[in-house]
Amino acid sequence: MNQRLPQRQRPFPEASAFGSLPRLLLPRLALALCLTSIAVLAFAPLTIDPGTGNDKINHLLAFAVLAALADGSFPGPGPGRGWAKWASLLGYGLLIEAVQFFLPFREASGWDLLADGAGIGLYVAGARLVAAVRAGRTRSAMRAAKPRKGG
Repeated sequence: MNQRLPQRQRPFPEASAFGSLPRLLLPRLALALCLTSIAVLAFAPLTIDPGTGNDKINHLLAFAVLAALADGSFPGPGPGRGWAKWASLLGYGLLIEAVQFFLPFREASGWDLLADGAGIGLYVAGARLVAAVRAGRTRSAMRAAKPRKGG
């Protein structure tokens, strides 16, 4: 009678390479740091655009990074999936634009929100492509797996 007893529930079931730190703590701290840094940059009275020098490219890159951090911080249902994460990030972008509307030294722009969405979409497309390649679900992998006629 070798019956398995249920494992005792641990508060942090997955540990990281840093010992007892939970596996999701570091990505969540990085996400919080990026969200805070982006808010500071968005609300500060800057005379020059930091980053690439192009505001729309900055938005695209920032939200692609935020999407990657959100996906790593709150895993599931799969890489590049999870509409609630993407909707939350777009809501964050909308909040930034709404606050900038009321700041005399900043300017709100719908194009910025569009660039935010493009950055999220860029990450989602890339993550899903990587997941498909890893699972062998690409067209070239499907063609290679098809049996050839006459052989």
